[in-house]
Amino acid sequence: MAVPLGTIIASMLDPEAYAREVGDPFPFEPARSRWAPADSRSIEESDLARKAEQRNWTLPRNGRDEPVAVDLRGVFLRGLNRFDEAMGQRHEGEGDPNGAGRVAGSWQPDGLKAHAHPVHAARGRGAGGISSRKSGPVGTAGIDVVAGAYGGAETRPRNVAVYYYVRINK
Repeated sequence: MAVPLGTIIASMLDPEAYAREVGDPFPFEPARSRWAPADSRSIEESDLARKAEQRNWTLPRNGRDEPVAVDLRGVFLRGLNRFDEAMGQRHEGEGDPNGAGRVAGSWQPDGLKAHAHPVHAARGRGAGGISSRKSGPVGTAGIDVVAGAYGGAETRPRNVAVYYYVRINK
């Protein structure tokens, strides 16, 4: 089966081992390598770059305006809401809520869905950052509630790290 240009695959093999397995030169050569690591390296002399230019496909570009492999280091892949006009856009609430107008290869930054943390507090001193003190006019008591920070550096699902490669030459 022929693998089309622009196809992205995941692999457990590092770039040198992958190049060896698929018969590509190492180090990477954009004019000769069939696969490029998906790490924003220039693919200017590749079949994919030439065909993208001819067919007006969108490819990411670097600061020198050269076409580059999409940069998938440290990110998750996400399907577009619309693949073709016949099927239309996904509407049942499972798609990308900010996906209107997105194209293949477009970047989307971190996001955290809007949500609330209701706090039900009673007067007194307790665990979880809840404390009480007099804070109103003389003779009244108020409650100050602090919802402490929780979590790590990002919000993410369980995952396994892989290398991504993109087909750039036939």
